[in-house]
Amino acid sequence: VNVSQFILGIQPEYTGLSINPCIPSDFEQLQIKRYFRDAWYFITIKNPNHVEKGISSMTVDGKKVTTKTTIVPFEEGKKEYHVEVIMG
Repeated sequence: VNVSQFILGIQPEYTGLSINPCIPSDFEQLQIKRYFRDAWYFITIKNPNHVEKGISSMTVDGKKVTTKTTIVPFEEGKKEYHVEVIMG
């Protein structure tokens, strides 16, 4: 869990799971499975522009997150989240 929290930038917050990666620029894609608040998070991080930080877009369960947040909001009773993050 420490690796995902500090290097990959996946950290628990009061309102949900924060995703704010800081990775080597040559990483093109990562897939992470994380358990948080009785739910599984299947997270794909894509880095097409080969950057080290910054998110250009995020989708949760196929729906684009329109705000500039990096937090996947927690929903009571939900057991699975599918998250795609595009860095840029």
